[in-house]
Amino acid sequence: MSRRVQKVFTAERRLKERTGGVVEDWSDSFFDPTLESGMGAGEPMPAALPASTSAGDASGISQAVLDEIRALRGEVSQLRQAVASGAVPVAGDVAMEAPVASNDAPMDELPEPVTSNPTHSNRPGAAEPDRDDLELIRTQIEEMNEHIHKAKVQIASLRHPKAQDDRLVSAASELDAIVKDTEMATHTILESAEQIDDLTMTLKNSAPSDFVADHVEQIAFIVTKIFEACNFQDITGQRINKVVSTLEFVEERVHNMISIWGEEAFSELPVPEVEEEARPEDADLLNGPQLEGEGISQDDIDKLFE
Repeated sequence: MSRRVQKVFTAERRLKERTGGVVEDWSDSFFDPTLESGMGAGEPMPAALPASTSAGDASGISQAVLDEIRALRGEVSQLRQAVASGAVPVAGDVAMEAPVASNDAPMDELPEPVTSNPTHSNRPGAAEPDRDDLELIRTQIEEMNEHIHKAKVQIASLRHPKAQDDRLVSAASELDAIVKDTEMATHTILESAEQIDDLTMTLKNSAPSDFVADHVEQIAFIVTKIFEACNFQDITGQRINKVVSTLEFVEERVHNMISIWGEEAFSELPVPEVEEEARPEDADLLNGPQLEGEGISQDDIDKLFE
């Protein structure tokens, strides 16, 4: 009487069922959990599995399948033993076990990914930063701070937020005044030279003698040289305007740096004082030319003589 066939879907059972052979129930030994655990722990392979009792081609095929399965399980067992003993290298710099998700954990809580290249902070045995390197970085930061403080002092000497006078603005204003005064003086010289030239032509026409004509020609030649010399005003004016443009550029950059740092950053710096050299006794009387709108005007001086 044949034993009851359990539904284990293997190639051997399918072949025997189709050929009408008797299927022996050795699936329990084939799928024995103790056999699996023994293979993982390095225990020897179990005895040969029971062979089929039926004959024929189907039995031969089934025996070949079983032999292949036995060989495959033997290779798997040997591979597990080699990995457990460390004979087979594991991929990656450091052997790490993948996290196993708990059955009780919710599906939306996934384990953290494991990287094979740990960072400097979590890599075991990583070297700590050198003390000399840290000291060098600290020294460089202190030097940068010192240079920034010196830059603030120099900017404050040019344009202190609390100072009443702005040296850059004063220098640019003085140069503008020079251009304006030289232009006015040059126009005056040119107008006077033109009047002299007109008088020489009148004198030449009224006194046709050779003596007067020779002197008139000399005067006309001198007037021409005056006209040519007055070209200096245009050249010097262009050069001074370039200097003024440079001062305005510097002034704008200084203003931007003060705005970036804020006026509070310069509050602790002293307001620069103008160094006065030894002055003669009448230095108060020699204040030099004043800018337009400053000092005493010519009308005020004329009123003193009325």
